[in-house]
Amino acid sequence: YLAVFGTVVAFLGYYWLLKRAKAITVSQIAFITPAIALILGYFLKSEIFTILMAFGAVMILAGVFLVIRQR
Repeated sequence: YLAVFGTVVAFLGYYWLLKRAKAITVSQIAFITPAIALILGYFLKSEIFTILMAFGAVMILAGVFLVIRQR
């Protein structure tokens, strides 16, 4: 159920957002999803969160920020 409903909600949100934002901004969700999964796993399931994972998440989010920031 989680995969089906999660996918439906994610794609509905994706297509809804495509109508309201630039495609380059919306496409960044593919990069943000793993970082969000790490954070949710840590807080909701008490998964181990190492310094390398934190560094990777920060690098991902910094890259996304550099792509979508205003010039």
